[in-house]
Amino acid sequence: KIKYGVIEDQWLTEDLTNWCDIYCAGRLQKPCLILKSSEAIRQAQSNNLKSALLVSCLLLPKEFSMRELFITVTSLSYMGDPRMRFAFENPKKV
Repeated sequence: KIKYGVIEDQWLTEDLTNWCDIYCAGRLQKPCLILKSSEAIRQAQSNNLKSALLVSCLLLPKEFSMRELFITVTSLSYMGDPRMRFAFENPKKV
């Protein structure tokens, strides 16, 4: 399956930097291919991934496996998603 999106650079950079609604930031914390980018977007995406790693480390116990880390990073975008809270989305998706 392929998903794609088109978004304004400014909005994307803002979400990647500040996690405004974590929609794009969350999607880009998972494997993806960006077809067109700029230095500002690449920097914002790098910071987004670092932030996701740091938040995940804070959520995990003192010792954890790489698998647990990857699952936690992947699950960040679902934590605030109301579809998950009200079972409108598959809870085993992560």
